[in-house]
Amino acid sequence: MRSRWVLGALLLLLTSVTIAEADSLWLRAEPRWRSLFADFRAREVGDIVTVLVTESTTAVTDVSTDISKDSEANGKPGSGLLEFIPLVGYSYEDGYKSEGQTARRNTMVTRVSARVVERLANGNLRIEAVRRVVVNEEEQSLTLSGIVRPEDISADNTVLSSQVADAEIRLTGTGPAARKQKPGILSRLFDWLF
Repeated sequence: MRSRWVLGALLLLLTSVTIAEADSLWLRAEPRWRSLFADFRAREVGDIVTVLVTESTTAVTDVSTDISKDSEANGKPGSGLLEFIPLVGYSYEDGYKSEGQTARRNTMVTRVSARVVERLANGNLRIEAVRRVVVNEEEQSLTLSGIVRPEDISADNTVLSSQVADAEIRLTGTGPAARKQKPGILSRLFDWLF
């Protein structure tokens, strides 16, 4: 009888104790869980994709202008009552020549994480990114926006900037060094006047 009572108490104790579960090596991400074999590429609004910005532009413009103009007019002395008019001649020559060359080269290489802000009806993803870095009162701001096809996103969740449609990439800087690179007010006034 006593053994039944001990066995019943033991069963009651075991049913009231919460059994601890073993911890997993992989944490479940809330609000959705992905398995070890899941595809981690950005697909939905709010997902993050890394954009590898590798932009390089080169522009060279050569301008050459050569303009010349010649004019000549001759007259004969008058006859009859107009004999007092002497022989009249006129000659005019004008020339203008100029040459110029403009060369510009820009290169930008960086990585930036962009957020998917919209999933379009055709499945493409609209992405946006903003990154600001401030060092010694110099602020650099990088903004990027565009449209990415999900199939262009690689397995490591990166996409090249050359694969971003309607890409708009801006790199701006403010601070003491940026201000020194701009011409002063008097220089701009003289450039505008002349």
